[in-house]
Amino acid sequence: MPGAGTDVAAFARHLVDEAARSDVDHVMWLNRNVTKRRVDVDELARLLAARAAGETSNEERVKR
Repeated sequence: MPGAGTDVAAFARHLVDEAARSDVDHVMWLNRNVTKRRVDVDELARLLAARAAGETSNEERVKR
């Protein structure tokens, strides 16, 4: 799908920017769904793409 990588990168940038502002909703979503580690945009884009492909890393997420 053309542009999908760009969309993931833009979403990753948005999430990183909001997390840097300590926006609670974004930080909580990241912690519960992707990773509890602070990552850069490229790493987050990779993790988001992996999540979209059905891969998960339970060790990196906050367990509920």
